[in-house]
Formats: sequence, C-alpha cells, structure tokens
Amino acid sequence: MRVLIVDDEPGLAETVGSGLEENYGCRWTAAVSAAEALALCQENDYDVVVADYVMPETSGLELARQLRRCRPNLPVVLLTAYGSSFYSREEREPEIDAVVQKPMPASQFIAVLRRVVQRRHPPAV
Repeated sequence: MRVLIVDDEPGLAETVGSGLEENYGCRWTAAVSAAEALALCQENDYDVVVADYVMPETSGLELARQLRRCRPNLPVVLLTAYGSSFYSREEREPEIDAVVQKPMPASQFIAVLRRVVQRRHPPAV
C-alpha cells in the first residue's frame, strides 16, 4: 500500500510512516503542507492519503475537498486529537473516507486504511 502522510509536524509523519512500513510493508511519503500534498498527488500514484485535520494554512478537510476534485477515487483519512463528537460530524463529509482519533493502535489504523482502500477500489471479480 502506498500512503501519503500529510502533517505540518514532520516527526509525527515519520512516526506514522515508519510504523506502517516496519509492521505492514507500506511505502510512504510525507508532505508538510496541503500544497506539497497536492503536488505529490499529481506526480505519484498513492493508494490513500492520511492527513492531520488541523494544519496551519489548509485544514485536512479542505485538502480532502481539493484532492477529490483532481483524484476522485483517492481515499482520504483524517487524523484528529479531538473527541468522538468531532469525528462523527466530520465522517459525514463526502470527501472524508474515515476519521481516526489519535492515538490509535497500529493494528486498528492499518485496518482502517485497508477498509477505505478496498471501498474505493474493490477487487475485480
């Protein structure tokens, strides 16, 4: 699975990406801004984008909306430190495939990523 991790804190992206790579064999790239993420998505083929909800210039939700315009089948998962009432509301946004509350055990996180990728790209029958 090819994952683009978008977070304005490079250390967090490194932690998430390294965990996905070491435990599940994922390949990952980090972006520190929505602008960088959009450029990377135009140049590369990712299976899923994982973005922090709160970023300085553009929120994860706004990034998801922009991605949906240029890559309509690219799943987007938002990471948030906010409580369950926040992410229940955000999951109703059509651009968002899932909202994950930080921290989450790696096994649950990879299950979410696999689920959203399969939902957007079901296996051929």
